[in-house]
Amino acid sequence: MSFIFTLLSSITSYAETQYQSLNTLENKVKGFLLAHESIKNTSASVVINRLDPRLKLQNCSTALDMFIAKGAKISGKTSVGVHCASPKPWTIYIPARVDIIKPILTFNASFTRGHIIKESDLSIKNTNISQLPRGYFENNER
Repeated sequence: MSFIFTLLSSITSYAETQYQSLNTLENKVKGFLLAHESIKNTSASVVINRLDPRLKLQNCSTALDMFIAKGAKISGKTSVGVHCASPKPWTIYIPARVDIIKPILTFNASFTRGHIIKESDLSIKNTNISQLPRGYFENNER
């Protein structure tokens, strides 16, 4: 009986090391995004979409290569490509959401057409810039 238990636990252990850990992939993608140059010195939060637990990727014997597609935004909804070169090559795209909170210049109220903007009409407010459709100002020095 002891022999059968040892054999079954060996098979289970082999199966676990045969496939890439999905939690490890998610954590590495999160670290990759947080270390990205464009958000390094900001207050950013990263949420990785959970991978399907049925996904079985061959365990990678080389370092994983992570990338963002050319021209893709790092903030908002994005995806990170993860490539394994060996022993059996595979590539997966992991969806994520990156929220970047920065202090930006905002209006204190709505204004009618022709209103001349004064400094007292402006304030600095922490805002998720990944949801802004266009540019923004970080100060009122213009």
